[in-house]
Amino acid sequence: MKKPHLFFFISALLMTIPVNAAADHHVQTVPDKDIHVIDFEEMKYPPIARAARIQGIVVIQVTLDDGGAVKDAEAISGAELLVRECLTNAKKWHFQPNSEKTAVIVYHFELPGGECKSVSGLFMFRGPNLATVIGCDVPVETTH
Repeated sequence: MKKPHLFFFISALLMTIPVNAAADHHVQTVPDKDIHVIDFEEMKYPPIARAARIQGIVVIQVTLDDGGAVKDAEAISGAELLVRECLTNAKKWHFQPNSEKTAVIVYHFELPGGECKSVSGLFMFRGPNLATVIGCDVPVETTH
């Protein structure tokens, strides 16, 4: 006769084991009131992600030094083809120092379709920590 209690215990135990290393890492909650961007770096829509029509949200948590410069950046979530560019970009940002020495940047990538005059698309920052990157399907060639 099988022991169902043992099966459920083992199943419950397995569900508590992290699937990957990121699951081991504690993500610290940072209130919006503690995030004040001093300077940010605009970014272009990653060409490979644009070609693959990858859209969505990327969440990056940054570690700050005493002066508010980004020391390190870690992806919390996001599409693989967008994450690398966001990590590089986030390391160029500067924040008002806070007691937690951390901040979060939320990148929103959107491909609404249509044409635009810039290959890079459009970058918009909305406080306290939202960066929107809009790409276009076809860049329009401009002539002077």
